[in-house]
Amino acid sequence: MKTGSGLSAQNKAELYALSAVLLWSTVASAFKISLKALTYEELIFYSLPASIISLAAIVTSRKKWKEVLLPAGICKSLLFGLLNPFLYYLILFKAYELLPAQQAQPLNYTWAIILTIMSAVILKQKFRIKDFISVIISFSGALLIITGGNLSGFKSVNTEGVLYALSSAFIWASYWLISMIDSRKGSSDQAVRLFGCFLSGFIYITIYMLAKGSFRLHGAAEIIPALYVGIFEMGITFYLWSKAIHLAENTARVSNLIFLSPFLSFIFIALLLGETIKAASAAGLILITAGIIYGRSRKYKGSFT
Repeated sequence: MKTGSGLSAQNKAELYALSAVLLWSTVASAFKISLKALTYEELIFYSLPASIISLAAIVTSRKKWKEVLLPAGICKSLLFGLLNPFLYYLILFKAYELLPAQQAQPLNYTWAIILTIMSAVILKQKFRIKDFISVIISFSGALLIITGGNLSGFKSVNTEGVLYALSSAFIWASYWLISMIDSRKGSSDQAVRLFGCFLSGFIYITIYMLAKGSFRLHGAAEIIPALYVGIFEMGITFYLWSKAIHLAENTARVSNLIFLSPFLSFIFIALLLGETIKAASAAGLILITAGIIYGRSRKYKGSFT
């Protein structure tokens, strides 16, 4: 089917998806750049307003404010916002503070495998032999990244950073598990749900920082990378991705483009951060991705950063 621009719906879907993938590929580097000037809590606090404003613009353009203000939706947003963005990014950014980006990024990517396990345990979905093999492959990749390829070298592992990275993956999987049974799913869109979550998350991080007494003022140069994170990790990129999935005539072909993101991310990590990508990190990411693709019959769509 052709659109008014002369492109087919599938072509437009792929352009939206590739735009989202390219933007998501830059954010691991943006996290590390931001964390040079900001604490992990400050990065959430300064990035969320940019995200909220960008999502509000999308909600306005789609005339969806009535859905945002539904009482049931507000209650769910308060729950979802506690998981994402508050707890998820609080733990994820702490992981990035402690680990090289080439470790934190692929370890967070294990959320898809964790979701497979949680779906079997909580939703009683069938756990196939194929799922078991995919879990083994992916977590072998995670082990390779954690140890740097030296399985006898656990003493040099940043255990705290690894636990934060894997915990962020667990929280993201939990968020998507709850989202799967969100009753608004059929009557709403991604921008509405995300706006409510992120506004709630901003309330939580503000209370958290007030309780800790950790507010500091920063100049524009320090805040700009955080604004980039807010817009392109937490904001419009989700909308581009959901638009791609909505337009796609071949959903599998479009959704599989997300697997380009972590590999492109390694290029940006090397160029922007100056990290030398280790063979163990690259091999581990390949194993994690291969495991996810191998076991991928349940299609979970979202951010893999």
